[in-house]
Amino acid sequence: MIDKQEPREKSPGIEQLKMMKLNLSTMKRAASLCALLATAMAAGSVKAAEPARARADWPLWDGKESVADYASRAGIKDLLTELDLGSNVVMKVTLIPAGKFIMGAVTARGEGGAYWQTPHREVTISQPYYMGIHEVTQEQFGQIMGADPKRARRYDDANARDKEKPRWLTGRTHPEALLTWNEAAQFCEKVSAKTGMKVWLPTEAQWEYACRAGSTKRFYWGHEPADVHQFENFTRIYPGETLTTAKDVGGFRTTAPVGSFKPNPFGLYDMLGNVSEWCHDWFSANYIGAPTLDPAGPGFSPPVPLAGPMHVSRGKNFSDVWDWSNIINRPQHRGTPTCGFRVVVALKSTTGTAPGAVVSWALGKGGHLLKAPADLKLRVPPGCRAGSGTRAESCCTKSEWAQAIVHEATGMEMVYIPAGSFLMGSPADMTRSQQETERGWVARFEKPHQVTLTKGFYMARHEVTQAQWEKVMGYNPSLFKNAGPNAPVDSVSWHDCQTFATNAGGGLRLPTEAEWEYACRAGTPGPYAGDLAETGWYDGNSAGTTHPVGSKKANAWGLYDMHGNVREWCQDLSSNEYPKEDATDPTGPAKGDDVGSRILRGGSWADYAFYCRSAARGWSHPKLFGILSGKKNVWEDAQTPRDGHGMLALRPDFGCRFVTDATGAP
Repeated sequence: MIDKQEPREKSPGIEQLKMMKLNLSTMKRAASLCALLATAMAAGSVKAAEPARARADWPLWDGKESVADYASRAGIKDLLTELDLGSNVVMKVTLIPAGKFIMGAVTARGEGGAYWQTPHREVTISQPYYMGIHEVTQEQFGQIMGADPKRARRYDDANARDKEKPRWLTGRTHPEALLTWNEAAQFCEKVSAKTGMKVWLPTEAQWEYACRAGSTKRFYWGHEPADVHQFENFTRIYPGETLTTAKDVGGFRTTAPVGSFKPNPFGLYDMLGNVSEWCHDWFSANYIGAPTLDPAGPGFSPPVPLAGPMHVSRGKNFSDVWDWSNIINRPQHRGTPTCGFRVVVALKSTTGTAPGAVVSWALGKGGHLLKAPADLKLRVPPGCRAGSGTRAESCCTKSEWAQAIVHEATGMEMVYIPAGSFLMGSPADMTRSQQETERGWVARFEKPHQVTLTKGFYMARHEVTQAQWEKVMGYNPSLFKNAGPNAPVDSVSWHDCQTFATNAGGGLRLPTEAEWEYACRAGTPGPYAGDLAETGWYDGNSAGTTHPVGSKKANAWGLYDMHGNVREWCQDLSSNEYPKEDATDPTGPAKGDDVGSRILRGGSWADYAFYCRSAARGWSHPKLFGILSGKKNVWEDAQTPRDGHGMLALRPDFGCRFVTDATGAP
């Protein structure tokens, strides 16, 4: 019997924000993937395999030895085994060794390809695993999921678009296709419960590593596509061609029975043709800042303009346009029925946390302030009181502005941010080791320029908490309620924030983008205002959830969670490029670049470190995200209004913190 393995912890991450829409059931799954893989029931059996040794230091495949030799060296007896799905239906899986590979686009002349295939980076798959040698067949899928007339109609509907010849065939050994990501995930969940094994969709890194099987070339058989018909089911169809006029290089003009062509060196069939295959990961627009050790994608899908959140699928289906430059591609899909899939089965591991698991954490102290002494006379903005024991701001004592205040209506603690100048953006002299894609991004969106803020202001010490939001607004829209009332509110739109400020009073407003970066840096010129691991919750340490505010270290000005936890809305309209000259008290462009999008800063629990830098910029539509109306928790309300795609307009890492003016401060 194969030993069980808990897949490694998922690394969340997100990048530049534009427009997105969020499927309710998918996001519930993103918040509880751990539950999907738990409580396995020994209702089935696993044949012809013996326990692999538990270890944290699996040897890495050297790319030269056979997989059999690797297995012997690693103490794994079985290279090929079967999962018993019941009724004499089995699923064969084969061993994939732990190892390293270069992930990303490869052309005959080296690194290249579309932006979503870059930048190149060396990735380590630290533990071996089993992978289905075939795509999941219709027989296997039906055995686990049962008959579904709706699923059968999909094939009829897909074929109805083509009057010449059916393209998506039904048959026992044909791959199950036209599936949503959720359906593939549910299949894995049920097989896990039936067999007592950890069965899941492969991460994108596991998929590409297994597909390449040691190859560093465009295809696993070499650089040239001439031999594709020996290995893959693929019909060349270009714009204007039909199935009749297209060249039939693979012998089929439809899906082919699995295993009809040659396997790759790892013994896997149909990796690049037949049907596209769902992966575990949410889609990210590129690999900038992505982890290199057992990556599992960002916390959920980064935005793609007008397309919404998406999971990754890999490979191509039989009728796709052939990509001559790089067939190891990563098309992305939005949960619509388009793909098939294959599974991975885990060996025993020491990690114990499933990809995307949500872990509850204890409440942080947060540095709460008490009432100020009655005899302390300090200037404070209307609707606020001085914090306990606070003094006049040291840089401008003549003004007698309190160094720390409490906003009366919300209990929000705020600290004084003095006037000053700083270099906004990222320095041009980035290190040569920085990926070229990252350098280009920074050069375009974060051009350094001198900014002067002539007036001091107060900024909230913490992001707005769920308790504060509910106190003012009467509802809590957050997905991560399990993180507690002191965790930041995590699913609010820019317009929601305007309503909050109006209701709370006391002069609250969102900060300008310049005010936000100035306060975040607190005099620091580097990428972060301190060590990121010590100051922020991001994909590398968040465990797929938000955390109570103030659980990490503050920056030099006493502000917490400026890096990570939740993204923070700013007042400004978005602009792809900063002004070319120095600026004084900038408030953003008069007209935004992207349908009225507003700026977000700071990164979140689901972001790679690159997007949590002090200078990192994001933007999104101000109206599309957050509670639509009323006091209901829309995550649990299936009747919440949806757009034309049936997607909820929400995203669980949009939060905020507020500022208030210190009018007249020097």
